Amino acid sequence: MAAAKLNIELEEHSDLNFDFTYLDETKTPVDVSNYGGLILFSADSNTKPFASGTHNDGWLQLGGADGKIITSVPYTAYENLSLQKGIWQLFIHPTANDITDRPKRLIAGEFIYKPSPLKFLGL
Repeated sequence: MAAAKLNIELEEHSDLNFDFTYLDETKTPVDVSNYGGLILFSADSNTKPFASGTHNDGWLQLGGADGKIITSVPYTAYENLSLQKGIWQLFIHPTANDITDRPKRLIAGEFIYKPSPLKFLGL
């Protein structure tokens, strides 16, 4: 199954927070106990990520049998970004501390970075 596509807007000084439930093909929550996760932000698919975070540093929280995945990317990861758009990807893997163990891209998409509107007011 292909990764879900979700385009997002990163606004300066605003954290990126959202949650979702990982479901299998029968719409049953996947037990993500002991899973790990990784989020990457880059200019494109051929460029080294300029920001990345994992379940170990709080960017992702993986629930248990309920399949809940919560993202919490701090704005400092992309604050004052000179790049206006790029791509982001979210991976999970069944062994919490081994990203090489069958990583699966769950969600990917484009991002647009928008400077704070307060900048235009000189604030």
